[in-house]
Amino acid sequence: DAMAEIYLADAEVAVNPAQAEAGFKAGIEAGGATRAMGYEGLATAARFEKGNPKPYLEDAIRAGSKSAPVYVAVADGLTDDDALPLFKKAAQLNPLWAEPIYRQAQLASDPKEKETLLKKAVQLDARATEYWIELAGIETTQGEATAAQGSWLRAENSAATDAERKHVHQLHVGSEKERLDAAEDARRREREAVHLADERAQESEADRIRAAEEKANAAKDAAADGKQPEAAVPWNQVVPQKKLTGTLVQVDCLASTDRLLIADRSGTTIPLLLSDPSQAGLSCGPQKPARRVSLTYAAEPDDRFHTSGNVLTMRLQ
Repeated sequence: DAMAEIYLADAEVAVNPAQAEAGFKAGIEAGGATRAMGYEGLATAARFEKGNPKPYLEDAIRAGSKSAPVYVAVADGLTDDDALPLFKKAAQLNPLWAEPIYRQAQLASDPKEKETLLKKAVQLDARATEYWIELAGIETTQGEATAAQGSWLRAENSAATDAERKHVHQLHVGSEKERLDAAEDARRREREAVHLADERAQESEADRIRAAEEKANAAKDAAADGKQPEAAVPWNQVVPQKKLTGTLVQVDCLASTDRLLIADRSGTTIPLLLSDPSQAGLSCGPQKPARRVSLTYAAEPDDRFHTSGNVLTMRLQ
């Protein structure tokens, strides 16, 4: 009889909530299986009367409600720790309902767990556009670009209207641009790190050589009682200096130096290293138009930078 009263109250609650309440209360007083259903009915009546249904839903849970939507509704507004068990209970009560699975994914902090839950949610409800959008986002974050493209396409296909489909497409384009920009930034940081490591290695090697030279010079001075050796060889005789007149065709900007590509009169391109590019004021890349240049350089090849020498003096025309 109590169950029949609840069914009749459910049928008229939208038309006469106040009258339906009597049937719901009868179910509560009867106890047993109808107790939770009675509280659920009072929550429905409260919605029609613009009241607060949540206390009745909480009573329904305490009475052992078997309705998954009740647990989801009560979880709204709670902390993550309090809401998560309610979403899990709802998923257990109705394994074919995607919403509690999706809500669990929103609370997951581990990316792999979030991705697994979202994949389960879209399997249960393939027409939920927001599920596909969130899945595409986490797949992008996880570096699964191909899978993310597929999820974006499914999100567009699941859109209910042309306007919504256009909006999803714009989100897709924006996400792809962010992904490509992030990948380019990562490659740029990697290149800069390599250049910085090369520079530090060169500076360390130069410091070691200078220290060795100073030690050797100090030993020579000590052996000569502080007098300079008479047969000292000038540096420019050890490393010959050359003059070059040609056309500056390109400037490769490195971390703290520039590599100049200069075509001589015969058309041969000679790469030279400019250790202090700030004084020259050159722009990076191909020089348009190419500029005439006269310079002097120390003919000391550098295998690391693939240059034929270091620029000592330079004059641009």
